[in-house]
Amino acid sequence: MPETMSTGHVARAALVVAFLLVPLQTTSAAPTAPSATASTARPAPIPTPTPVAPSTCPNQCSGHGACIGGSCFCLEGYSGKDCASPRAPHGTCPNDCSDQGVCMHGRCFCVSGRTGADCSTTAPACANDCSGHGVCKMGKCFCQPGYAGADCATVAAECRDACSGHGACVAGQCHCLPGYTGESCAVTRSPPQTCPNDCSKAGVCHLGRCFCVSGRSGADCSVVAEPSCPNACSGKGVCRFGKCFCEPGRSGADCSTVLRR
Repeated sequence: MPETMSTGHVARAALVVAFLLVPLQTTSAAPTAPSATASTARPAPIPTPTPVAPSTCPNQCSGHGACIGGSCFCLEGYSGKDCASPRAPHGTCPNDCSDQGVCMHGRCFCVSGRTGADCSTTAPACANDCSGHGVCKMGKCFCQPGYAGADCATVAAECRDACSGHGACVAGQCHCLPGYTGESCAVTRSPPQTCPNDCSKAGVCHLGRCFCVSGRSGADCSVVAEPSCPNACSGKGVCRFGKCFCEPGRSGADCSTVLRR
């Protein structure tokens, strides 16, 4: 008869079978192949941004500012819708001179045809625009030397006998030196009348009154008048300190050049 296995023999046999099966299960497991989809996948393309049209500003801000959203942001020292107006280095002007003048030290110097503290008022027109030989202020022409009349169209007449060498010819009339009189200063007069400070050697004394040479003013001709500007700024600017400040759209020493936009 076959011999019956004890409980201990059964347990040892089970352990041996388990030990032999473990390597078989480990070696039979094949490595997982990489997915074909994962090896060939590509990154999604980045969308190209839609270009935005650049903003446009008046006169491209005249080269004195940045154009942002269709509006000019002016550099220091410039103002106006197109940054074309120089701003005073010290002090500001009311309403930026309404874009119709130049701001200097807190005061507006208006272009021809404008007046008021902020250049917002249209000034009265002058006859024939002063014929290009004068400056129009509040409807009245102030003529250049050598011209006369309401519209500065009349060339000043010469004086008789050139005032006989004893006087100055002003607007066709002789202003005689002390001791002389008459239409042509040919008549000797005694005693001569004196003038304050002898007209500062910059004018002619006549009947106790000084008649100053061009560029001088005052009771004794001691005040140096503001120098004139070339061609009276062509009627397209303001003369200050002998220099033309041109209105927008004009340039040049006499404001005669039209800027192209």
